[in-house]
Amino acid sequence: MRNIVILGAGPCGLSAAWELSRNGYRVTVIEKEPQVGGLCRTISYKGFRFDLGGHRFISRSQELIRKIQQLMPDELLLKERKSATRFKGRTYPYPLSAKDILTKLPLSISLRSLSDYLKVSLKQRFNPLPEVTFQDWALNRFGRSLYELFFRSYTEKFWGISADELSAEWAAQRIPVFGLRKEKCQTYARYFYYPKQGIGQIFEYIAKEVISHKGIIHLNASSSEVIIEDKTVKAVAFGQDSRKRYIDCDYLVSTIPLPELVSQVNDKSDGQLKAQADSLRFRSVRFLNLLIDYPQISSNTWTYVPEKRYLFTRIQEPKLRSPFNAPPGKTSLILEIPCNFQDALWNAPDEEIYQRVLLDLSLLGIELKDKVMDYFSTRAKYGYPVYALGYASHKQSLLHELGGYKNFTTAGRQGLFRYLFMDQAMQMGGRLAEQIIKDAPAQAYIDTLGQERELIEGKAVV
Repeated sequence: MRNIVILGAGPCGLSAAWELSRNGYRVTVIEKEPQVGGLCRTISYKGFRFDLGGHRFISRSQELIRKIQQLMPDELLLKERKSATRFKGRTYPYPLSAKDILTKLPLSISLRSLSDYLKVSLKQRFNPLPEVTFQDWALNRFGRSLYELFFRSYTEKFWGISADELSAEWAAQRIPVFGLRKEKCQTYARYFYYPKQGIGQIFEYIAKEVISHKGIIHLNASSSEVIIEDKTVKAVAFGQDSRKRYIDCDYLVSTIPLPELVSQVNDKSDGQLKAQADSLRFRSVRFLNLLIDYPQISSNTWTYVPEKRYLFTRIQEPKLRSPFNAPPGKTSLILEIPCNFQDALWNAPDEEIYQRVLLDLSLLGIELKDKVMDYFSTRAKYGYPVYALGYASHKQSLLHELGGYKNFTTAGRQGLFRYLFMDQAMQMGGRLAEQIIKDAPAQAYIDTLGQERELIEGKAVV
């Protein structure tokens, strides 16, 4: 029986642990947080539940859906997605459609937007332009007017860099495009599954399965060193309860952020590792969570707020995913605030952020004065990998160097520096485990997963 060490108890790491443990492998998971789930964990506070972001369970894989349904058959709710964009005093359904452009925008803007759209559509059909940046991608699909109206401000606010400095690579998977004919439209999955007790409940259930198969999960434990000899991982050191511990390792799966992993590798024979890792940037997110003494604020699962004058990019009401996310007669909001680790927004006191948010919500027509019972912040340091121009060459060089270790694979959103969906990360963990069980090469195999250049949710099944 082989000893498998997994760094990180997020969707990818836990899914790998689940598959390996039920196949008889000795599995040890090391997780720095006090609970499992990674970016998909759920925080409970005074009878309310808050996810880290807008998670829901959908997938192109019927096998994965069936597996989770069997795992927690009485805990999954089927919900309908309803999203909106709030822009210049008006609310538009999201994703935007040609019909919305015709009927909801002011006439002059509507005509200009449609004219621009038709021009780029014709140009792309007969003389397609290259797409290197996100700005290229959006202009080629929506035209200048819609790009400036809806896409540029949100994108730059979200990522923290100019749209012409951001790679186009992620856009096709995440943003639906529309056509004037109905059959050409793309859209998000209309329905989704969601656990009664928050998205993190899925991973609490998976963790119980791992433990039931004699797997070990160390929480509040931070890996500190990956010990390598002759290009082979021999052991992992981690800290827990103020003690440094070592665990022997026959195979290592890392799902922690690449820069953190590189800092822990004790094989410094290649001085390029750290330089390559330092070039990869993550966008952080601060969430201000409001506990509200009011039954319901909105009918939208979430609302995008693209204008830069507002602090947050998205408003979410957890109760609309599950009524169990708030006590009866109460509701809550999550305000997503993009930032960079240790910048002014990341470090600002909760009171300062709260007062700013109240003002912004009021300007949007959401008056919460005397309705907020409490508030607190949660944070995600490694929220989103930033696809800045040139990132791909740095990442591939780094993965190539790490691929030289014989019994090691890095995976998941943070471990591959890839903007994966939750279900993609779960599938990746399961596929990685299968490769380990077959004693087959794993890194090159999983590098090919989740690389579709089309709208992922467009073919999701529920």
